[in-house]
Amino acid sequence: GIAGAVKYGAEIRNCCNYGTIVGNSILGGIAGKIGGTGTASDGTAKQSVISTVYNLGSIEGGDITNSPSHMGGIVGEAGYDDWKEEELPPMPVIETGYSTAVYESTVFDMRGAVIGYFKSGTAGRLYGLQYGKLQPIALKDIKGTTLSGEVALKTEADMKKALFVRRLGNAFALPDGSDT
Repeated sequence: GIAGAVKYGAEIRNCCNYGTIVGNSILGGIAGKIGGTGTASDGTAKQSVISTVYNLGSIEGGDITNSPSHMGGIVGEAGYDDWKEEELPPMPVIETGYSTAVYESTVFDMRGAVIGYFKSGTAGRLYGLQYGKLQPIALKDIKGTTLSGEVALKTEADMKKALFVRRLGNAFALPDGSDT
């Protein structure tokens, strides 16, 4: 994808991936992982963000250790491994995007059309191509995850409609109203 990991308050905005993602473990069309808090210039904690993105590439690979692998059309793994509610840092945010990723391998566990493993954070206005038995989010933890908007599967025909572009917002529309 664009990055192996988005952490320490980093942001990926307004970009896309057309390439094939190849790897062995945690793979995503935009980023393999997102998590990790950074510090803003005023000293406050800052969350990592992926926003206004799309992935048109495919994802292929295999985990040689046979351990569970996380693959997502936008992000393979989102959130923190070990966190406590009383020490809750700003959670990662994934918003406004879509993926038409097709998986070349069926070896992987935890494959999602949008997010492979959603450990913690906020996600919304995210869409994945309806493909086989994929769900938008393959595995989601109960605590620490928030959906701020729709996270859903769409058919290829639905993704080509003007309504889909309107759902995503102005960043995905050209001045004449067509898609990017």
